[in-house]
Amino acid sequence: MSEENKKWKKISYSFKSEDQILNFGQFEGKSIGEIMKSYPEYIDWCIKNFKGFKLCKKLAIRFHEIKEEAKNKKN
Repeated sequence: MSEENKKWKKISYSFKSEDQILNFGQFEGKSIGEIMKSYPEYIDWCIKNFKGFKLCKKLAIRFHEIKEEAKNKKN
């Protein structure tokens, strides 16, 4: 692919499994699963602020479970 075409290629913000690596931001190089468990507020921020950032249905359900577990630990 030429350099000209590369600059127009869309970066993917779609995640299908916990072992996928984040390719941007302060947690670049870490797995999405690791971030979901340690910094769920960052994932929420990405969902709200990055057009096209999405978790597949299975991963979104897991993320919700992680947030509920954390919430229950606080109570």
